[in-house]
Amino acid sequence: MLKQKVADWQEKADHDLRSVNLIRKDYPLMTDILLFHCQQALEKSFKAFLVTNQVEFEQVHDLQYLCNLCSDIDSSLKTMEKECVTLTSFAVRIRYPNEINISDEMALHLANTTEKYCRTINGKIEVCLNDLMLGKTDNIMETM
Repeated sequence: MLKQKVADWQEKADHDLRSVNLIRKDYPLMTDILLFHCQQALEKSFKAFLVTNQVEFEQVHDLQYLCNLCSDIDSSLKTMEKECVTLTSFAVRIRYPNEINISDEMALHLANTTEKYCRTINGKIEVCLNDLMLGKTDNIMETM
């Protein structure tokens, strides 16, 4: 059951990452759509990590909030906070005209960073699920 819930979140994140990869190849670059999917991919990856660790969370789009919850489990994830603050604005505001102006270079940088962060989170999820399968449940949060 837990593994399926995690897989469901990861699948949604993967769909957003695949969208990022398609969009970044198209010119002129649609930075608003690209960054919306970056935000969504990272949000869903964080949520998969939280579900893996059986941590409840509010249904929000605030990446900084989610990053902080994840950092309570694994302090190395705190390094993602700066980009989380930037990407959070792309969850809602980006859908409206003239709300955010960002260069193609910065958008592509954030897309690359998002992919890197999602891979990192997925790796941590895999370790945690493997530990759970091996019965190492007493100190999952401390070993992450």
